Amino acid sequence: MLGALLGVVLLLSAACETQPRPPTPRGTVAVKLLSEKKVSELTISDEYMLVVTLPPSDAGHRWEISFHDFRYLQLLRDIHPPADPHAGATVTFMTRTPGRTRLRFVLLPLQASRSVDPIDQQELILTIQ
Repeated sequence: MLGALLGVVLLLSAACETQPRPPTPRGTVAVKLLSEKKVSELTISDEYMLVVTLPPSDAGHRWEISFHDFRYLQLLRDIHPPADPHAGATVTFMTRTPGRTRLRFVLLPLQASRSVDPIDQQELILTIQ
């Protein structure tokens, strides 16, 4: 019994060691989306951290990610409300592989379900090199 338990522990520890480690960002790029500009474009290098600041919203609303392609962008930190109510929420990604992709965000009422039409939306078109 002890031998079987030791075998399981060794197997689990070997599996943990073979897990790929997330890449260390080579830099950070911050982009601030503006409420009057619904579509923005950005060229960014691979293995960079991307910090997106969304337009400020009223207290009764929340931004949500409506589309992001995990093949190109790894979500590091979900939408985080700002400390200052006049600032926009932020969300952080890591670029994973070269290519072209889109990020889409929608502004919804706090208590709304996903079937509600968005109050506002933003799109960021990314070219990752």
